[in-house]
Amino acid sequence: MAELVENASKVTEVGEPVHLGVRAIGTDLLIEVTDSSELTPVRRCASELDEGGRGLLLVQELTSLWGWHPVEGGKVVWAVL
Repeated sequence: MAELVENASKVTEVGEPVHLGVRAIGTDLLIEVTDSSELTPVRRCASELDEGGRGLLLVQELTSLWGWHPVEGGKVVWAVL
C-alpha cells in the first residue's frame, strides 16, 4: 500500500515521521500509516487529464475496507487486504 505512505508523505511536515505498520489479523492483512497531519483524507474525482488524485480510489478498489481515525498529533489511515 505504497499509496497510503505516499499520501502521508505529501501532507506531513518536512522532518516529521511517517510510520507504517503491517499485521496479520486472521487471514487479513491490516496496514496502518500514521502521519502528523490532521487533514482528513478525501477521495477526489480526478478527470482523465489529471496526473494525480486517484490514490484513495485505488486503495478503495484494492482493499476490502479502509478508513482513518485521528490520533494525538495526527491521524492513522488504515486498509484491510
